[in-house]
Amino acid sequence: MTSLRFPRIASIVVGAVSLTLAACASYREDWVAPTSPQGTMCVAQCSTNKQTCEIAQQALKQQCNATYQKTLSDYQRCRAVNPANSYCTSYRTKTETVNGQTVTRQECASTRYESPCGQEPGNSCAATPNSSSCEANYKSCFQSCGGTINRYEVK
Repeated sequence: MTSLRFPRIASIVVGAVSLTLAACASYREDWVAPTSPQGTMCVAQCSTNKQTCEIAQQALKQQCNATYQKTLSDYQRCRAVNPANSYCTSYRTKTETVNGQTVTRQECASTRYESPCGQEPGNSCAATPNSSSCEANYKSCFQSCGGTINRYEVK
């Protein structure tokens, strides 16, 4: 039984390594445009649609950034006029001797600071426009026009 286990484990490890290396492989694509006049016009329309998509994505990003900047500015303005409030969230009992007498008092163990302005807004706008959907749509359109995309692994 143990003699069968080693080859099985070895093949699983080799398979996992192969998959990992395949995930890191580089690929090259050769795009072959259709040669017919209809195919050429179709691909031109695909290009126009892709450009329109990318412009729309860029406009969405700019709108998102403008909204973020306004929200951040409003937050900073609020913080400038409204300092954070602090309050004790937990207490501990402390016993000490003062002038020969044992005195027990409550002492703050944990303080929480809260701003009336809420939390600082985060920037949820992507660093780059989401043009991957534009590219995927273009690729599909290109192929439906009769174009072919040949993908090769670069070794």
